[in-house]
Amino acid sequence: MTRDAGFVTEAALVSYLDRERISRIRCERELPSTNTVLMQEIAGGAEYSDGYVLTADAQSAGRGRLGRSFVSPAGRGIYLSYLLKPCSKSGESDRVESWLDITSKSAVAAALAINDVYGVIPRIKWVNDLYLDGRKICGILTQMIPGDSPGSVAGIVTGIGINVNGTREDLPEDLREKATYLYEETGVRKELPELAASLIKRLDMLKGDRAWFLERYREYCPVPGRKLILGSPCCASPEELAEHPERGVEAEALYIDDDFSLVVRMKDGSERALAGEEILKVDMRDIS
Repeated sequence: MTRDAGFVTEAALVSYLDRERISRIRCERELPSTNTVLMQEIAGGAEYSDGYVLTADAQSAGRGRLGRSFVSPAGRGIYLSYLLKPCSKSGESDRVESWLDITSKSAVAAALAINDVYGVIPRIKWVNDLYLDGRKICGILTQMIPGDSPGSVAGIVTGIGINVNGTREDLPEDLREKATYLYEETGVRKELPELAASLIKRLDMLKGDRAWFLERYREYCPVPGRKLILGSPCCASPEELAEHPERGVEAEALYIDDDFSLVVRMKDGSERALAGEEILKVDMRDIS
């Protein structure tokens, strides 16, 4: 397939971003995974500045959380990785916070980018998925790059995949009831560079006011107040839960804490904060 303005290229982004910003963006036709490639290049000594972006028209081995795959066909979505680097040699920075902070703030950035282009705000399924009409349209994978000294962070790579110009028939059959595309839900077909540019602009805001992001996150995440099934050490996927329902752990979501953790009440009445555990089941279908 020939690349043209419908794909995310440096030339196509000129209509939306200035040339200085585009100088820190690299657009490829196909990669195994933008996160994997970017992290491998950094591990190999590549020097990329804060806010560096790597995109691909397609991914042959797109990645999600917990080792899952992310379907990434050409011409159908945004597949993008964004690099955050510390602003001091010690690795301490208000820009590079915890995995949970960056993932949560990136979810807000993606929701706002979609609203910029489509006029709709997706809902966030804690902690890293965006939904429209009860089906997933976006996933986020955040990975730390360790620094030279113990406990230090050299950077964080945030990978974002958004399903854009497709229909559910473009998805594998087992995902058609769980996922969807922006075009399927809105009836509007947008050029991929427009949404990619909006996403990059919003990700450039990650260095901003944390409290502002927390307020938006609480507004966009409807999970508090809902019943959940949480993963347990012996249950790693919804598929395993379907076969072994006894492996799921029931809880009730209470609120999003100030550190973006999800506070839940367990069946025994105790409360605890989730910092990354998998929500295997929560009904998002009745959320507008």
